[in-house]
Amino acid sequence: MSETDPRHLQLEELHTELSRCRRCADAGFYIGSRPIFSGPASAEVMVVGQAPAKVEEGEQGQPFGLRRGGQRSLLWRWLEQAGWSEAEFRARHYFSAITKCYPGKSKSGKGDRVPTATERQLCAPWRERERAILRPKVIIVVGRIAIETFLPELKGRPLEAIIGQTFEHGGVTFVPLPHPSGVSRWLNEPENQARVEEALAKLRLLKERYKL
Repeated sequence: MSETDPRHLQLEELHTELSRCRRCADAGFYIGSRPIFSGPASAEVMVVGQAPAKVEEGEQGQPFGLRRGGQRSLLWRWLEQAGWSEAEFRARHYFSAITKCYPGKSKSGKGDRVPTATERQLCAPWRERERAILRPKVIIVVGRIAIETFLPELKGRPLEAIIGQTFEHGGVTFVPLPHPSGVSRWLNEPENQARVEEALAKLRLLKERYKL
């Protein structure tokens, strides 16, 4: 995509505006990082997580970067199984989150705080503009908050009834995946691992169909 392509210029403008955003801070919420996102305007696949983690701020804003102890996110093992290397996927596709900034630690001190419904709503205009500019063919929604934000009809349904399925809306195929946290008990169950395998198989078919 040329740097003079309208979508490239629109995405640059969006990122500039987003870097100046004060909506959550003005509403009294803690902001632990600058907005974090990455990828070109030509991306045909969009990955949307819950919110950036603290470690990502220290990696020049690289979404789904190294975890504590230098471990890669489980997401990369999944995407490699679907047919992408990390370098290829980062170069060609787009990463974002329901809220764009690190929300801080949870009150218990274990793990990161889950963004409130108000924060998610304050960030909604950025999400809508990203999607309108990118026009992705496939959106991978990672974790329950991302799944229920983009697919509200699934709210309250167990992950067992969601993971392994695909959902079509407005010409976009949504592929839900569970949160790739290493402490997720859901992933420890063999039948749930099989559901993830099914989701990745369908993602691979989409990659081949659309030459993503």
